[in-house]
Amino acid sequence: MSKQQPLLSRRDWFRLRSPALKPATGPSTSQQRLGTEPPAGFQSIDEPVNHGGVDLSSLPPMHEATLNAQEVAALLDDLEQFATAVQLIARRDGGDAPDHSAQLGSAGKQLLSGNVQKLQIRYQWQNAHWIDTLQKQPGGFRLVRIRHTL
Repeated sequence: MSKQQPLLSRRDWFRLRSPALKPATGPSTSQQRLGTEPPAGFQSIDEPVNHGGVDLSSLPPMHEATLNAQEVAALLDDLEQFATAVQLIARRDGGDAPDHSAQLGSAGKQLLSGNVQKLQIRYQWQNAHWIDTLQKQPGGFRLVRIRHTL
């Protein structure tokens, strides 16, 4: 009999570190097995209109979710602790030029305070290249995540 993988709560799917995991006891709609598709709170983004005839199956999948301020702070904390090769692009509202020199801690504080409207974070974690884009919206922060395998 194979050992079942631990379950990850829906609240922690976006985290880089694994929180205390519950043992798998059977199917659950509110929890997800590590290493499989994200749970229901994380939506797939539809494929774009293919004007150029590009093989869309070769593009990495994109997913999105809405996070609250505490979840964004937890994600930024995880990135500081576990991600490598972190690159940031912070953009203020009003068409200002993007700030490529931002540091993760200060850029995160500016996003949470509303001084920055969008923050793109490129990083490496678990043998993959990730791009997370956080955008401040009414009622939370939109997270769009893309995973590129190395």
